[in-house]
Amino acid sequence: MPPKKAQKRRSRNVRGNGTVLPQELVNECLSYLTQPADLKAFALVCRSWSYAAQRALFREVVLLSATYPTRLCNRLAETLRSASHLVQYIRTLRLHRREVETGVFQKICNVSFTHLENVSVCDDRMTRRPAVALQRLFALPTLRSVKLQCQFSDPVDFIQLWNDCSPAIRHLDLRCWNSSYDSFQPNSSAHIALDSLKIEHVSHIQEWLEHDLCPFSFSLLAALSVVIDDSRGAVLDLSLFPTLVFLRIEINWRSCGNMALNILSTITASSRIRQIIFLCSVCRLVGLETSVRYYDSLALRFPRLKSKNLLFRADSDWFETQIRRIDAGVRYPDFAGGSRE
Repeated sequence: MPPKKAQKRRSRNVRGNGTVLPQELVNECLSYLTQPADLKAFALVCRSWSYAAQRALFREVVLLSATYPTRLCNRLAETLRSASHLVQYIRTLRLHRREVETGVFQKICNVSFTHLENVSVCDDRMTRRPAVALQRLFALPTLRSVKLQCQFSDPVDFIQLWNDCSPAIRHLDLRCWNSSYDSFQPNSSAHIALDSLKIEHVSHIQEWLEHDLCPFSFSLLAALSVVIDDSRGAVLDLSLFPTLVFLRIEINWRSCGNMALNILSTITASSRIRQIIFLCSVCRLVGLETSVRYYDSLALRFPRLKSKNLLFRADSDWFETQIRRIDAGVRYPDFAGGSRE
């Protein structure tokens, strides 16, 4: 073939098909886009770019607040029904049921998620129908992390959520209470081993955690975060967590100081705890944790803390950091001899 004709054919192929980039480079370019509008524009370029943009757009679905929450949730349900291939991209689902019609909320919960790993649900008043809908989400075999912030009219609704929950759940964040103030009495025989647990309103779920029929097992628990806001609550027995490594206690020291000390008194001689963090309103300063942004300025104000390695630099939420440590296999770090900054 004459050189001019070959060059003409190559030029025509480039103009007709566009320059072909390896998918790795496409994904790298895509990683710098954070705004949904940019991702939507990215998806209009070509088919290969469209799939990559859809993965980024639907990896985390957030329905926490909106002007028309019911309309938004209904639109998402219809989109996933008409374009079912998008379901496989969803890894995280965050829902706020306030002002969302129960029927639309049920549509979202009834979607056949195939790769959903993280679920976060917030509701001012959880009733029977939405609680039953949540059971389907919590039973997904791919689920690893659950965050539940709800008020239950009937504690039975809370209990039933966990009857058929996924055995793959490893991280649990609970901020739940019931308006009747009845105790949570579990009725499940499942024992799902947790790696991390964050709980608030300890006085309301203490009996649930210690009950023989609690659906969760704490034999492998490595991180525990507790918020104490009621001095009348029962003492949390740390001997229930034989493999605990990271402990965080948030308290109102004036009203709950004795309770916090009683919790610490349950630490056994064989405990594996390596780090204890107190967050309290009134207490003598033992250590200070700050973000990377303010670390340098605070280091000038607290030179003695910095010299004693008591000024900690954190670039993320403490509980989320422990989850990443556990998932990465770092369960028993050695703090001795290493810098804590």
